[in-house]
Amino acid sequence: MGLELWSDYSIRSLPSRMEDLMCWEMDDKLFDELKKAQEARIKQEQRGEVITKLLNEANKQSEKTDVAETPVKEVAPAK
Repeated sequence: MGLELWSDYSIRSLPSRMEDLMCWEMDDKLFDELKKAQEARIKQEQRGEVITKLLNEANKQSEKTDVAETPVKEVAPAK
């Protein structure tokens, strides 16, 4: 009985060619998912930088218009 357990264990512990291919396939899928996630993160950071730049430009333009603001019409009191 002890010999049967040992031989059964040794056969199971040796990976087959198919198992190797499956592991490589899983590694490739994981690598692809990680690469896609990294690319998405980079795109998101780039979008954030563009939005920040646009907001800064808009704020600068609004500061310029505040200084050169048109005079407010005087309101006459109602009689």
